[in-house]
Amino acid sequence: MSSNNCRQIPFSFVIIMLGRKKDTKSGLFCWCLSSYASEIHSYLKKKEINVRRIHFRSPQLKFRPGLIDWIRSLSVKMKFTTLTVHLGVRLIDVFMDSHNIKQSRLPSICLICLLIAAKFEEEDSMIPKLTDLPSFVNDETTKEDFVYLEFYVLESFNWFVGFATAAHFAEYYSLFAVVKGDSDHFETSHRHLQDLVQSSMKDFLDISLTETIVNE
Repeated sequence: MSSNNCRQIPFSFVIIMLGRKKDTKSGLFCWCLSSYASEIHSYLKKKEINVRRIHFRSPQLKFRPGLIDWIRSLSVKMKFTTLTVHLGVRLIDVFMDSHNIKQSRLPSICLICLLIAAKFEEEDSMIPKLTDLPSFVNDETTKEDFVYLEFYVLESFNWFVGFATAAHFAEYYSLFAVVKGDSDHFETSHRHLQDLVQSSMKDFLDISLTETIVNE
């Protein structure tokens, strides 16, 4: 096999395998520190160009802030990664943008989008079972309803849900925000500068979940 063929490794597979693991020392996702980081970054940039645009024209847009807060709370409880949260929110936004959903069904739809994101980003042991989902909503949605909803949502995306999100890029770019020898006017230590970058990155990612401004 030629070296060129070796480069044709499906990076979606590599990202899934590495993206599910965190480096214990830096706290970053392993793909950022892998020998494939540059290729994976290029792959994600290409995916970003073709991403489905969100117009935030859903008739239910006024319910979005509460739904996003709920999704974030659930994600903390389930110990989901930032990648899962951001992918789940992107799926929610795209789906809501193209469907008129009854208010009572919004939590179930959001929960299914989060589940799909978890299946794409998380370790198998972290993925909730469909039988557990009814306990998270206060309606009469059954396991069978969730099975149908999952199929319906996946069909609406043509079974492609591997969107690149801000979370995929932020951690990788944070590696280059502070390099050896950098300092500020206060002579802050290099380690502390890195911590400040990580804190700012988390704040940015948190704010980006609530942003609904469309750049035409």
